[in-house]
Amino acid sequence: MNIKLLLNILVLSFLVILVLFYSNLGEASSKLVWKEYSNQYFKIKYPAEWNKAEAGNRVGFAPINGSIYFGFDIDVVTTEDVSSFEKFQNRFKNQIKKLHSSASEIEVEEISIDGQPAYKILATNSLYQIKGFIISVYKNKTAFDLTFTGTEEEYFNYYNVFEEMINSIKFYNFKVEEEEIKLVKGRKLTSKEAIEDALYLFEKLEEIHPNLYKYYSKQEAYVYFNQIKEEISKKDEISKLELYKLLAPYVASFKDGHTELSIYNEYNSYLEQGGKIFPLKVVIKGDKLFVGEDFAESDISVATEILSINGVSSSEILETMKKNISYDLEGFRIKRLEDDFPMWLWANYGKKDFFAVKFKIKSGEVKSVFLKGIKDIKKKENDFSLSYPDEGVALLKINNFYSERGEKFKTFVDKSFKEIKSKKCKNLIIDLRNNGGGTSILVSYLYEYITNKPYCTVKETRYKLSDYVLEHGEYFKLSQVAKLGNKRVLVEKPELKKPNKNQYKFNGCIYVLIGKGTYSAAVNFAAMVKDFITGILVGEETGGYASYYGNSVDIELPYSGLTLKVATTQNIRPAGYDNGKGVLPDVKVDVDPLMLVQGKDQVLETVLQMIKNKEINQ
Repeated sequence: MNIKLLLNILVLSFLVILVLFYSNLGEASSKLVWKEYSNQYFKIKYPAEWNKAEAGNRVGFAPINGSIYFGFDIDVVTTEDVSSFEKFQNRFKNQIKKLHSSASEIEVEEISIDGQPAYKILATNSLYQIKGFIISVYKNKTAFDLTFTGTEEEYFNYYNVFEEMINSIKFYNFKVEEEEIKLVKGRKLTSKEAIEDALYLFEKLEEIHPNLYKYYSKQEAYVYFNQIKEEISKKDEISKLELYKLLAPYVASFKDGHTELSIYNEYNSYLEQGGKIFPLKVVIKGDKLFVGEDFAESDISVATEILSINGVSSSEILETMKKNISYDLEGFRIKRLEDDFPMWLWANYGKKDFFAVKFKIKSGEVKSVFLKGIKDIKKKENDFSLSYPDEGVALLKINNFYSERGEKFKTFVDKSFKEIKSKKCKNLIIDLRNNGGGTSILVSYLYEYITNKPYCTVKETRYKLSDYVLEHGEYFKLSQVAKLGNKRVLVEKPELKKPNKNQYKFNGCIYVLIGKGTYSAAVNFAAMVKDFITGILVGEETGGYASYYGNSVDIELPYSGLTLKVATTQNIRPAGYDNGKGVLPDVKVDVDPLMLVQGKDQVLETVLQMIKNKEINQ
């Protein structure tokens, strides 16, 4: 056969394939059955076989099949940063800057949608082989973010479908309505307003929490809530603090430290206005109060028992305060009470400038003192530290995993393990007894310095995708939610992750100190050490459940302005079970809190003795 003729046939065949491919894409789009979606802002058509999910001013469309990236989302934005076209343009520039950190290729184009000015960003992430676009449209002080993402194959296969969807959009002549402000200022709440706040709190707890009635039955909760409503209805008016004292015990009864009615904002406001607070740090042992630290310079010795404050017995004060504090396990409730005792005293007993304190000294003699309130107790900022309590022993104190301290944390950890390596330490102690949690990203960062084995921070995370969470909380693409159909629970089961190679990784004996102040992400770390047998846990049971609820959203009650925090996820420990307990130590130490404030650390001494005994045996 003539070579020239053969080449012509090959070229012609290739052109036919291309034509068929693109005509099939167009045919796929034209053969689709379409439905129409509309809201107060716009209408759009979408494939009838696809699912739809709505929440607030957001909507997402996606087929049940397809990758987790695949879908089409529209977000309606009416915030201050789009209140003018100039601000809208600045917002778009910021979107581009954010995309540059994750996208390998970006193309920007100025277009118009239904006669409205718009910008289009085409982005590609080569690492995950994801492709998509974002179109931001501006109309009447409102931005409409149209997002389409998918694998590269899905992007090309469905591009015509999305083009047709975008071309079908018609914007209405809408008016941006300002949200009604109900917040009461400068007066007490009426009984009706207080009951509306209580009902709002009740509704949001049930709507958002993934398993509200695990530790407190629905029947008991309903009876309790009705009692609260009756109590409020007997009053003509009620103050914010009075409402707090009625509702906080109800929220605390669900035994979830990530779900609480907070008083921190009101307390901080009180301090900013020059309010005075109790000048002693306390330690709790049983139902008794003791002095942990004296900020009033009153010469009351540490570990002195406090019998009463302003004529109220210590046991009664503790019983009253405990009711308001949300917690997982009892130890964590005690820790919260100790850490913020002046706040809880103010919240339950009101403003006081002076405090009459009755106390008992070691001889048994009872004395009294009149203490002047102080402006604030400055907490010592000591997030992380490295020391060497014995030869060949390194002690890392990690007091939080807060994301806002992420860079500081990573720098400290990198520097510490380099130093530990240079000193040839054979034993490492990690102290998490005062660690209230933070982010699992930093948990992983530290953990990878002490393991060579594949690991996970949790076995699975269950997200309850309530309307409130989708509208106000952690961001989920609604197209991703649409794939779930009628289900509103998203379950993520992470694969085991292989730790990064690191020349400063620690390979000696590892001891992790835990106790009632070990909470949330710090419990994650302890559970990982326990479940993957990475080291020895010493101390007391953690203050938080090993499988716990987290990722709280903040909700402002409409009239009082009190902040309700509600957990949105359930995290299952790496071992894959939930027994309603904290992480238990391998070596239990019965800690006397009075010995600790007097300088004797029983848990640390136990570990140091274990190391000495091991060296003697060797």
